[in-house]
Amino acid sequence: MLSFETTCAFFVASLLMAMTPGPDVIIVLTQSSLYGMRAGVLTTLGLMTGLLGHTLAVALGVAVLFQTSEAAFTALKFLGAAYLLYLAWQSFRSGVFRAFLTQSLFPGYGTLYRRGVPLQHHQPQGDAVLPCGAAAVRGAGTGPPDAPDPVARRPV
Repeated sequence: MLSFETTCAFFVASLLMAMTPGPDVIIVLTQSSLYGMRAGVLTTLGLMTGLLGHTLAVALGVAVLFQTSEAAFTALKFLGAAYLLYLAWQSFRSGVFRAFLTQSLFPGYGTLYRRGVPLQHHQPQGDAVLPCGAAAVRGAGTGPPDAPDPVARRPV
């Protein structure tokens, strides 16, 4: 059972992070202003699907896999770097600097939804809150004092 102090601290921290606008808010506002309310709603649904996947990964213990396996953690870092390079290449190819000069083409509602799904996995707020919440519910820190915490963040 969680103590009242732990529950209150987690609630306050979660509330503060929820009130802090992140990249997902900017994405939804941009898509809504460019393509209308339906585009914003579908982008939000994509973000929510990504959050569900993120929560599921934490619940299944994927964080423990990356904590204990150096090879898996290194592979994750390289995949993240490759994805960032891919995004940079896509941005360079699309001519973002000319976006204000021409009318942007509507990418389609399915594309807007699919763009939202992976964006949620790049949120530092989710990386901070979800493992802490899982540890609190699971009772981390109640074992022997010398036992390592499986959800502790590894220094990068």
